Amino acid sequence: MNIFILSLLTCASVSSAIAEERRQHDVHEHGGGLLNVAIEKNKLLIDLSMPAMNIAGFEHIPTNQDERGKVEWATMWLEDGLRLFNPSPAANCKLIHAKVDSALLEDKNHHDDSTPDVENHKSHEEHHHDELKPDEEDHADFDIEYEFNCAEPKHLSELRLALFEVFPGALHLRTQAVTATDQLSVELNAENNILKLK
Repeated sequence: MNIFILSLLTCASVSSAIAEERRQHDVHEHGGGLLNVAIEKNKLLIDLSMPAMNIAGFEHIPTNQDERGKVEWATMWLEDGLRLFNPSPAANCKLIHAKVDSALLEDKNHHDDSTPDVENHKSHEEHHHDELKPDEEDHADFDIEYEFNCAEPKHLSELRLALFEVFPGALHLRTQAVTATDQLSVELNAENNILKLK
């Protein structure tokens, strides 16, 4: 097993532990978030988790048109990974997959439960158990996965995050990155919004 794969597995196990902590609401911090970045060959993988408060300004299922509009606007931006993360132009990266998940999107995602949902990996029971009620005092997050294909990965030297400009409620991101040659852990914010990958 090469060192890069081992590093990725280590990062994945750390990410799993962080995800479990988040489920227990130990890491849910308004203004904060978690960003994991991995580069392997020509693939750039990004995983972003943030409290819904940072993104939409609230954490309950939208109850009116204004709130639904905020969630739709946020989702549109979150799906545009190239604009939010702006990889080095010379790397010629193209977004090939973006998946936005949040309890705030539950109304949008409701459908006949007899139809399998490829993007939703929760079982029927878990799906209904995890839903938020409009008046429920609970924490909701946005979890976003991105996959980019970079034609010139050797030129992928940085990510410039526009996230802090688009979502002013996002104040800082605890960031971990794994590349073929390095592992880093940094805190990004509006003043320090460039993740150096080389």
